[in-house]
Parts: sequence; structure tokens; C-alpha cells
Amino acid sequence: MCYEIIFPGLTRRFALQGADFIVNATDDAWFGPTTASWSHSHDGLPRAIENRMPLVRCTNSGTSVIVSAAGEFITAPTPLFQETALFGVIRPPHIRTFYTSTATSSASSARPGPWDAC
Repeated sequence: MCYEIIFPGLTRRFALQGADFIVNATDDAWFGPTTASWSHSHDGLPRAIENRMPLVRCTNSGTSVIVSAAGEFITAPTPLFQETALFGVIRPPHIRTFYTSTATSSASSARPGPWDAC
């Protein structure tokens, strides 16, 4: 949810528990008509790449997008404050990356916290 996408350990924990893809549902309305939503949408790209899991990002007002497990946009990012629908196919590769298998909590987060415990 929302900004939790910035914590590598949280996404890694879900990957270790068998998740096939990442969903990032967020409310970017408070950013207003700025580039912050675009920047926030890019925060999830490393999580997709680290764990080789597709990312589906859905916002109520900001940039929604579907990203491949390689970190490439499957769909074009949606415009700000416009009602839109995205359609795309995600293909979870069902592999475990070296990062997912070996990263430790302290190495996988800038600030270790309860969300990092595995």
C-alpha cells in the first residue's frame, strides 16, 4: 500500500511467501498536479526488478501503470486526475532471485523496522 513500496524488505517477505506479483494501491491526490506522483510511481521499479515480480500500480488520482518483472512499462502511465482503465497481461516468471533468496533485513532496507522482519 502507498509508500510501503519503498521498503525492499517488505516486498521481499511477500516474495518469499510465494507472491506472484506486486500490487501498489495508493492515493497520490495529496501531491496535487506535480511531478511527485510520477516520481512515486518509479519507487516500485526496483522492487519489481529485485524480486523479478510484475508490479500493478493503481492510484485514485496519480500515475497508474503495469510494470514487467524486468522493470519495463507494460502500459503507458496514466495521466494525473483523469479517470482511466488499464489493461495488460502480467507474466510472473516464478523464479527466485539471488536478492530474494539471500538479502538480510539490515541489507534490504534503509531503516529496518517491523515491516522488515521475515
